[in-house]
Parts: sequence; C-alpha cells; structure tokens
Amino acid sequence: MLDSGSGEAAERAAADAGSIGPTGRLGGAGFMRGMRTDPNPCAPACAVPGHIRALYEELDRRIEALLSAHPGSSCRECGACCTFPPGAPVLYATALEHVYLASSPPPAQADLPEGACPYFERDTSFCTAHERRPAVCRTHFCDDAMAEKAAREAAQDLCEWAHAELRRISDAHGIEWGYASVMDSL
Repeated sequence: MLDSGSGEAAERAAADAGSIGPTGRLGGAGFMRGMRTDPNPCAPACAVPGHIRALYEELDRRIEALLSAHPGSSCRECGACCTFPPGAPVLYATALEHVYLASSPPPAQADLPEGACPYFERDTSFCTAHERRPAVCRTHFCDDAMAEKAAREAAQDLCEWAHAELRRISDAHGIEWGYASVMDSL
C-alpha cells in the first residue's frame, strides 16, 4: 500500500481497509507498539516463516513475469526506492511483515541519507533484507524503472494480491492484522 503524502489520507485508507493507520491510533492500541514491547516479538511470525517465504517467492515470480511483459520496466538496483525524504510517498506493510522483517535487525551503519531505510546498504545500494523485504518493497518501483502506467497498475495489483494472501496467513494463525509505515517500524 502506498500513500503519497497525507497522513489523514493514510488514516482514512487504513480505516477503510479495517486496519491500523500510520499513527497506530485506529482500532485501539496500535499493533506496532504491542510488537515492540512483546518480550519475543518474533513469536507469531516465527511460526509461519515458511508460508511467508513461499508467498514472497510466488510474488517474485509474478513480478518477473510482469517485468518480462513490459519491456523497458526493470529494477536498476540503484536504491532510489529505499530513501524517503520528508514529503515523499510512504510505504505501508502488514503487521506480519513487520514482525518477519524485524526478526533480523538492520546492520549498524553511519551516515545514511535522511529518510533512508536502515536496511539500505549505502555503499552498494542493495537491500540487506532483500529476502525478507515486504511485499510493498517488492512491488514499488521508481518512476524511471516502470514508466508505463499499465505496468505500475499491475505492480499495485500484485501488492494487493500479496496483502490478501498475508491476511489469509495472519487469520489462519491468529496474528493481529494491520498496516503501518515500513519506516516507522524500523
């Protein structure tokens, strides 16, 4: 899920989706606060990492097919999509994805650009959480990398498909459902 700026719009979208918005205020106590204070925040996700990996593998296959179907669309692996200065679009991930990503903390790095994801490796422009990165990170491309509107819409559809599958996994394992900004959880 991508929000192009307004916190209020994100709150409304999260409320419409029956989830928690970026402030964690909708639906009572925010799920991110609960995960941060849990003595073993990985516990729910550790029970289902195989399901998440299988979902991400299928999502990656579908993304490859999408990129093949739209010549000129490809990831340049430049890291531009890993830096979100103030006012830039905000990427949201599910509670399950936040826990799964947090199961391996980012490396300590000095001098990251403002708004850079802590998993972004500045020297190589690679994601140090590449295998664990959320669906939204997998389907969010720079405008230059995916200039065709049809390709961008198809990538958004893939993200929505992945979120529906993550919802199914969460529900099947009794894991609270919600969204939060990828950057707010790190």
